[in-house]
Amino acid sequence: MHRLALLMAAVLALFASVGCRIVENEFPATWRRHMRPKVGDGKGTILLSFDDRNFNGWKAAIPIFDKYRAHATFFVCGPINKDAMSAMKVMLAKGHSVGLHGLGHRNADKAVADMGAEMYWKEEIEPQLNICRMIGVPISSFAYPNNRRTDETDALFFSKGFAHLRGSTGLVPYDPKGLKQADRRPLSECDGAFFPASEIASHRLLRTNMVGADYHTDANDLVRCIERAHERDEVLALTSHDIAESPSGIGMSVALLELVLSKADELGMAVVGYDELPRD
Repeated sequence: MHRLALLMAAVLALFASVGCRIVENEFPATWRRHMRPKVGDGKGTILLSFDDRNFNGWKAAIPIFDKYRAHATFFVCGPINKDAMSAMKVMLAKGHSVGLHGLGHRNADKAVADMGAEMYWKEEIEPQLNICRMIGVPISSFAYPNNRRTDETDALFFSKGFAHLRGSTGLVPYDPKGLKQADRRPLSECDGAFFPASEIASHRLLRTNMVGADYHTDANDLVRCIERAHERDEVLALTSHDIAESPSGIGMSVALLELVLSKADELGMAVVGYDELPRD
């Protein structure tokens, strides 16, 4: 006991002599790099998701996600063929989440109304889902093509065991020509673009904000959105398709992705995939 007491005293003296204070902000940068912020830390949460089959752009962006210890969710449409399997496994191995976006990218509301819920499920969802199960790719989320959904379609997916669905907030400040819409405020001023992080476990339908080239996303407004989510401990969901140096369509530029992730990292915000979200 005497020796143990002497050893403890020596260790305490060593810490005191170098003025060592174990405070998160004073950890060496190499240590902080491995300390990912978590949902519920009180600093806000960002949910990034990307759609369709932009496998090359997604994989090329992995170093950027790694740099900022950030994860996203990638929703795949079309057949789960060799290319899709490879991309999904690569993203999963890097800590990201993957989900489904429909075999034929059909609008769920119209398809269910036209053919019935079970036939829609059999033709549009099962072909993707069955292959994912066979190859060991876990699936628990679905992104509605064109954000088209109803309460009936939500109930269908939840009854089949899906944990999260992605819809839309419907908030786009600019028209297709890039002109400010008279009745729209900046996204950062729209309460509907956010929800409290304290409620995240109960939000099985996650409403996202579309960003990218076709939406003429204002980078400064997006930064203000991130700052607001941090200050109020809110969830901000953002969706695009491809990730490219010069994107077209609903694509996010590499520069914009880096801006989002660097700002979130600066503020200590959690940037996570859907599979990392807490559930009730």
